[in-house]
Parts: sequence; structure tokens; C-alpha cells
Amino acid sequence: MRIRTVKPEYWSHPIMGRLPERTQLLALALLNHADDHGYFHADPAIVRGACAPFREDLASIREDLARLSAVEWVDLRDHPTQGQIGYVVNWSKHQKVDHPKSSKIEGYFIRENLAKVRDKLALDQGSGIREQGGEAVPPAPASPIRTRAKDEWKYTEGEPWVREGRKAGCDIKSSTWDLWCGAIARCGGDHVAFFKVAESLPPEKRWPEKVEAAMKSPKSGAGHNPQWLAWVDSGCVGPEPDANA
Repeated sequence: MRIRTVKPEYWSHPIMGRLPERTQLLALALLNHADDHGYFHADPAIVRGACAPFREDLASIREDLARLSAVEWVDLRDHPTQGQIGYVVNWSKHQKVDHPKSSKIEGYFIRENLAKVRDKLALDQGSGIREQGGEAVPPAPASPIRTRAKDEWKYTEGEPWVREGRKAGCDIKSSTWDLWCGAIARCGGDHVAFFKVAESLPPEKRWPEKVEAAMKSPKSGAGHNPQWLAWVDSGCVGPEPDANA
């Protein structure tokens, strides 16, 4: 672990500030966990050992990494022999490291044909050798790195919450993936609560912006301003009227 800096703007960031507190803390811990160039072994078991050793639930580490990936705090990629490798996005803009040491794992992340992944958190896959402690990391294998079909990761890596969303009647596919991720993140990152609200809406309204609007407004339609109801019916186009005016 290393000494890092945190800018004051972090605490009032409109996206990070709405994530669960444990996710915000893990985001900061990853700054200490990452090497001098922002790269880190991102297997949930390694992340827990380095950043949250007293947290008993490994699944919560997976969920927090998924949230941080969805809001682009980290970028995660899957290496066939080194496991999941992470990078703190915008590292060079926010961390000034004096005399940085060369990264031992950067090469596993930046290979051109290495598939990018988000939310690779449903399965334990093992990891490579930890960067700390001066242990040598073996060179990248000479054999070609496995690649994935376009958009395949969006279904396999996000399977747990995608499955929940589909059970709630939400149309989650490659063309709407980013919309769902953004809406869930803006509502605090709790996908369970998000899809419960989605399931309570009429089928034709189970779209990211409409579910987001319902979460941010009173749950009952009784007494709502007709203009607000019309705004929801329109797909939340334009400024949001006061729901209870």
C-alpha cells in the first residue's frame, strides 16, 4: 500500500457522492492499492485482502468493483493467465508520484488484443502474483491472448444484475447497456432497489430514464401534479416539473 492524495472535490462529486459509502471508501483504498502508474490486480479476493481485510463478504467487493467500473472510476480487463487487471481512470490527472517505480503489471493491461471487461465479478478466477513485496512477475505468455466476441462481456460479466433486470421486465441489451449503468449509478448504485422500482412500473415504462425518475420522486402516483405524470409518460423529456405542486 502507498501514500496517495485525495482532492477535496471527491466528496462533492455528483456521481461518486451518490454511491454507497462502502463503495466510496473502496474507491479511495484502490488509490493506495494501485502501483505508481495506477494499475492493480483486481481479483476481488486480492482487493479484499489489500483494501478491506475485515470485510467478510467477498460478494460485496465484487459489487463495489462493478459500481466503480460502471461509473468509470476504474477500468477492468481480463488477462488469461494473470486474472483481472484494473486501472484507476484519470490516474495521471490526480496523482503526482515522485520517482515512480516501473509497473510490473501494466503490460498485462495494455496489450492491444486484450479484451476490456466490466463487472467481471460473478466468479472467482484467481489472480496473478501480487505486485508488492518485490516478487517477480513472469513475463506475458508468447501465445496469443484470448479475445471475446463483440459485446459478449456485457452479458457474461454482468450476468447477476442483468438477470435481475430482465426478471423485472427491463430490456437490457448492448444498445441500452450504458443507459442502464448510468441510471443505476445516479440512483446510488443499488441495482436491487432500482429493479424493484422498475418492476412496479407498467411494462411500457420500464426504461432507464423512467425508472430513474420514479426512484427520485414519490413512489405513489396519488396526488401527483398532472404535468409531472405527463412528463414521465413522455419519457422524461425536458425539465422535470414538481411532482407534488
